[in-house]
Parts: sequence; C-alpha cells; structure tokens
Amino acid sequence: PRPHARARTAPSPQDLARHDTTVCMCSAAAAVLSVATTSAPRLSRRVAVIGGGSAGVVTARFLKRAGHDATIFEAGSTVGGVWADNPTNDVVYKGLHTNLPTVVMQSPDLDFASSVPSYITKEMLGQYIEAYGREFGLLQLATFGATVTRVAPAASEGAPRWTVERTVDDVAH
Repeated sequence: PRPHARARTAPSPQDLARHDTTVCMCSAAAAVLSVATTSAPRLSRRVAVIGGGSAGVVTARFLKRAGHDATIFEAGSTVGGVWADNPTNDVVYKGLHTNLPTVVMQSPDLDFASSVPSYITKEMLGQYIEAYGREFGLLQLATFGATVTRVAPAASEGAPRWTVERTVDDVAH
C-alpha cells in the first residue's frame, strides 16, 4: 500500500506535543488528551480512553509509550469492543467473517497466529484484540464495566482538564 494511504489510529508523540488539547475520535473510541505544548516541558498527563475496541487499545498503547497515564473505560468485561466474545453493543452479527485479510488488520508488531485463516470470524478478531491488550500491558489500564455518561471541561488553572463521569457496574463515579 502507498505510505500516505495508511490510516493512523493514534497520535504520534510529536502530535501529542504540538497541541494543548486533542480529542481523538477513532471509530469506536475517543481519547480525550490534555498534552503539553512545544514551548512547555513535556509532561505526563492523565488521559481517558473511552472504549476498549481496536482503536481504544491502540490509542492507549501509544499514550502509554509516550509516557502518559492512560485509563481505558470499557463498558464490557474485556477489551475488543463490538468484536469481544460478549459485547455490550451487539451490532456485529453472529457468523460474521471479516472482509479484510489478517495481513491487513494485524499490528506490524503482533501477528495473528499462523493457524488462523486469512478471513477470520468475529470471535477470532475479538481474541486478537484481547491478545494485543495482553501483549502490550493494556489490560491493567482498563476499568471494565464502565459506561462513560459525560465528558466535560473542568474549571482549572493551567493546563486544560476534563471531567469524565461514568458508571462502573451501575455505580456512578
């Protein structure tokens, strides 16, 4: 594929350093980022990643790698989003096979198992996303059973801050 045609699902560390506030809307996930400007020293920020689907785990991985304290808020019991074994939003029908080969969907640094076919089932993709989360230490960053109900700017001096309201197992936080 042409290099300029590749989609980016997470901001690069350079992008993170360029903006005061960035909102990444990635398919099934949104990361609300408060980051340092290029004129200020680089700071680690607390970041909420809303959704633990494929875009959410990739976003959390690169935030963690850039030195930020990311928390994934996932409504389900594991990462994977709509591809998880028991998704909270069952929009993917049972028996679905993907229409993209695994070589296109996999991370450059985590291959699908050699035993899986090129066009995989919903369950296989969910298992891959969960394996990705384990491989890169992302499962411990997740709050499972968390439904984000509101994200709003918080009154603060200095760096922009956000309030993330959520329920975890039906208890408001």
